[in-house]
Amino acid sequence: MAKIKPEYSYVLAADAVTVAPKKISLSIDAAEVTALCKRLGITDIRDFEAVIQSKRMADGCTIHISGAVKAMIEQPCVVTLEPVIEPLDEIFDAYFLDEERVSSFLKAQRQKKEMDEDALQERELPEDHEDPEPIIGGKIDVGELVAQALAVGINPYPRSDEAKKRNPDEPIYKDPDVKVFAVLKDYKFPEGKG
Repeated sequence: MAKIKPEYSYVLAADAVTVAPKKISLSIDAAEVTALCKRLGITDIRDFEAVIQSKRMADGCTIHISGAVKAMIEQPCVVTLEPVIEPLDEIFDAYFLDEERVSSFLKAQRQKKEMDEDALQERELPEDHEDPEPIIGGKIDVGELVAQALAVGINPYPRSDEAKKRNPDEPIYKDPDVKVFAVLKDYKFPEGKG
């Protein structure tokens, strides 16, 4: 199986994470910006700032990664296609545990679920620290956490100032002779479809 190269990567060695919190400022290069923009369906990422903090929890096994990412995101307006530049400010945190321990943890959760089906209906979702991600190969890619935070923080419906001024009930085409679906009247469906 081919390994997929991440668009943005910053790898931490799990063994290097201690109980003393450690802050790291991350940067991004032009190739990573291009790759992330393609992945996220945006035009540009400017003024990128990301800070993460790593800390091993008191149990000695679980690693907590928290952080924040700030940037100016450029993407096309959903109405006019004009460029829209908006600030993004997103925080995130995640918990990690050795791959073997995560599978044991999941097995214990399944066994508990099987033993008490009635209680399952009343059970709340686990907190993040109760449902950790696996540490694979002794490494944690915090760059992927930053990429995910960017994805979550992007406005899915950016609107330019011009689009915000428009009355949503007003048709985009003001000419009464323009029929937006007229092009479809002569459409021929492929044989056996439609």
